[in-house]
Amino acid sequence: MRRQRFKVAVIMLMLALMGSIVPACGPVQAPESYMAVVPKVLHSGSREAVSLALFTGDRLVTGDVQVTLLKDGKIVVQAEETIKGKGTIEIDIPDIEEGEYQVQVKGEGFEDEASVMVDRSFLVFLETDKPIYKPGQTIHIRTLTLTSELLPSAGLVIVEVVDAKGIKIFRKEVQTDEFGMTDVDLPVATEPNEGVWKISAITEKGRTQLDVRVEKYVLPKYEVKVELPKEWFLVDEPIKVRS
Repeated sequence: MRRQRFKVAVIMLMLALMGSIVPACGPVQAPESYMAVVPKVLHSGSREAVSLALFTGDRLVTGDVQVTLLKDGKIVVQAEETIKGKGTIEIDIPDIEEGEYQVQVKGEGFEDEASVMVDRSFLVFLETDKPIYKPGQTIHIRTLTLTSELLPSAGLVIVEVVDAKGIKIFRKEVQTDEFGMTDVDLPVATEPNEGVWKISAITEKGRTQLDVRVEKYVLPKYEVKVELPKEWFLVDEPIKVRS
């Protein structure tokens, strides 16, 4: 008798657990309303997120949502996720041209579009070991390329140098390392065109420029005049001068 009661208790417990689980596994409901937050500016070559919330009345519901980036009605990239009340859909923006695009948010029972701008944000930094060089010295150049998320970006960098007369005297293509950096050395001739030289770092996504000076070092000239109270002095006699 006790065994039968125990079996009945176990069965009732299992039914109670199943009763609490089954509703969560029920069919996806069509939301009556939704809220979507889309960035006004998307960055080319980066991952962006669209935040979503689905409602039926005041209650959050689960639904499948599709986010599409369009250009002139053509699909550029698309992502789809099941949003359980609140969530985000991440979309990888490819390396595309800057300009105006449309973001389409679509789910069961709703569909909407919004205009966004795509920006090819890319940072190129350029530096040298000092601002002034003498003839015969070597200019040590370093470049750093970063994405819009300030992460290292690997790729090809073209380093060009124009002298003070506007003559392009140097051009070299270099590949960045895993940290997005490159190092280039430029020996300066013994008789260069003195003045301001312009150094440029050029990539497919952006460019930057830095000015340095190349000139001979000239010792400063100065003159010191001394006035003495008299023309001769005794040994150990203090001398007062005025300059």
